[in-house]
Amino acid sequence: MRSEWLICFCIEIRNLLLDFKILLLTVLAVFRSAED
Repeated sequence: MRSEWLICFCIEIRNLLLDFKILLLTVLAVFRSAED
């Protein structure tokens, strides 16, 4: 039971990191286009 919870938690963290990475890339793309 505890290991299943841990796996679920890891998946959630990975999804959050993925969302954050996409957000960061979007912000960088907007910043670069504004710089030109």
